Amino acid sequence: SGSLRYDILDWLYVSGRIGMDWYTRRDTNLTPEGTGHTLPGNRTEGEDRVREINADWMLGVDKAFGDFNVNAFVGGNRMQRSSERISANGSGFSVEFFDAINNAATRNFGYGFSESGINSLYGSAEISYKEYLYLNVTARNDWFSTLSPANRSILYPSVNGSFVFSQAFENLPDWLSYGKIRAGYAEVGSDGD
Repeated sequence: SGSLRYDILDWLYVSGRIGMDWYTRRDTNLTPEGTGHTLPGNRTEGEDRVREINADWMLGVDKAFGDFNVNAFVGGNRMQRSSERISANGSGFSVEFFDAINNAATRNFGYGFSESGINSLYGSAEISYKEYLYLNVTARNDWFSTLSPANRSILYPSVNGSFVFSQAFENLPDWLSYGKIRAGYAEVGSDGD
């Protein structure tokens, strides 16, 4: 992975990141000859290869305007994922106790491949007043490759507000060092396999 950030002004920045996760996993499963539920025995071998690439960008602002402070950003992300599985299965070994798939009387082979992607645009803004009144608004829109073209766009909005009354009022009891009231609303969604 790698990331880069450039401060255009002391309150305005642009950043970008790209990263890849990948792994290869091999598995073997052997049921020896003579096992009660599978007397002839069987062997399965498989390999999974999975790769995911994420690239995103962001343009952000963090600026004070008198008693108000604005911390906001807009950005986008592109995610691509691929998964591949190769497998072989054999049962009923021709030469006893030689548990190789090429020694199996019955053999099956399998192959699976899938690819998916998500394109996203998102943004967030926090507006605060005198460090005791806060409003947070976010939105994210995803376009899923796994959904039908007519319905592949999903929007996730949220809004949160909070009031730190221990910062706003001076004459509070000694036993109350911090107090906040907060309320929020959010929507989420997802795609299918």
